[in-house]
Amino acid sequence: MKKCSTFILTISLVILSVFSVNASGFKDELGFTYEKDTSGNLAVIGYDGIEMDVPPSYYAYPITSIKYMAFMDNTALESLSFENAINLKSIGLYSFAGCTSLQSVNIPWGISNISTAAFKGCTAMTEVGYYSNGGKVSNECFSGCTALNEVALGEYITTIGNFAFANCTALEYLELPASVTAIGNNAFLNDENLTLGVYYDSFAQTYAEENNIPYVIIDGVKLGDVNGDKIVNINDVTAIQSHLAEMKKLDGIFLKAADTNRDGEVKIDDATTLQMYLAEYEVQYPIDEEMAKL
Repeated sequence: MKKCSTFILTISLVILSVFSVNASGFKDELGFTYEKDTSGNLAVIGYDGIEMDVPPSYYAYPITSIKYMAFMDNTALESLSFENAINLKSIGLYSFAGCTSLQSVNIPWGISNISTAAFKGCTAMTEVGYYSNGGKVSNECFSGCTALNEVALGEYITTIGNFAFANCTALEYLELPASVTAIGNNAFLNDENLTLGVYYDSFAQTYAEENNIPYVIIDGVKLGDVNGDKIVNINDVTAIQSHLAEMKKLDGIFLKAADTNRDGEVKIDDATTLQMYLAEYEVQYPIDEEMAKL
């Protein structure tokens, strides 16, 4: 009789769990509150704790989204992880905006849709990893994150939205992938200390020049390494001479590397400067240093 009662109790709990999943705004044992859509997917709409690790599912129901404004102005939330959230596809409008205790976020490849102002005004946030396959840092996504000083963008990012990093006053350096082909209005408004890391002859370089934003070239080529063999030697002098004689033209980053005296033009003076450097004469130009650091 006891075994029968235990079995009935177990079945009842399972039925209750299924019933709860079908209800609107139900809570699990970890402190998450969910809503279920008509497809059987769950959206996170709340959480009781301060360290949030979004799970992949609840029973057989995949967790696919964070609802819009779900955690807006939640000042208690300190950490956020999507490492286990393998079914998560979207982070809603203003979902974490105003979370002033949240210190960092890492957005993995699988989250394809991060809506407008998702992390706006997270004033304690210092680090962001943004590897979404959706291709865009949304409008106002990190606007007003005044402590933000370390950002890594994935290679699938093509667009930086309007005001995406506006008023990130602590941001001093940001590398833009070569894949970036669009940057919105005022994307870096009031980021007065910012230097962009860009690839030579990229959209990002043109954007930085047109908007008077300091930048460095991050291709990794050294000043004077004209033939791109990673070594500065007499072959690079020959490459400059061949270019000037129109025998073998230089272009792109290697044309820039040939400007060894950094006067904006490639002339015979650059070959002479490089020869002097190789002969161990003192020159005032940073030959054999990566142009990204100049």
